[in-house]
Amino acid sequence: ALLDDTGAGHQHRELYGPFLDRLEQRDYAAAAAALMQSSSAPMQTLLGSQFIVSWGRQSPMEAAAWAASLPPGEAQGRAVEWVVTGWCVSEPQGAARWVEQFPEGRIREQAVEAVLPALTSRDEAGATAWLASLAPGRSRDVAVGAFCQQLASLDSDTALRWAGTIRDEE
Repeated sequence: ALLDDTGAGHQHRELYGPFLDRLEQRDYAAAAAALMQSSSAPMQTLLGSQFIVSWGRQSPMEAAAWAASLPPGEAQGRAVEWVVTGWCVSEPQGAARWVEQFPEGRIREQAVEAVLPALTSRDEAGATAWLASLAPGRSRDVAVGAFCQQLASLDSDTALRWAGTIRDEE
């Protein structure tokens, strides 16, 4: 077992047990569900940011399906961002396509912002094509802003041209 049942190990087993049990069984969807049902936000952040990013890297479609199935809200937003971060390690274009399925809103904004660094560093032309394909809206503006920040020190003229396409006045 990953934690013993004595002293501090017992306290940790109560907090982390369901997550760790499912992780030991390699039932990643159930482990992720146990993690996100935990009332401990620090546990979600610490373990989730490592576990779900890794799961997104190893099995992006499975991790993506799980994250998309969560109820809309803060937990889903964190999960989507972690999945995208992991997925971008191996296939940023696939992650970018997946992000497009989310409706306008905070989750989509977080996800497009998470995709851009990996997409731009691997394939700047692909990143610009993806940006050009996005429908006008707040998430496109967020994506363009992230792209411009990354590109500003390397190609300020291109960054300025793209910044001029931002329509949101907020």
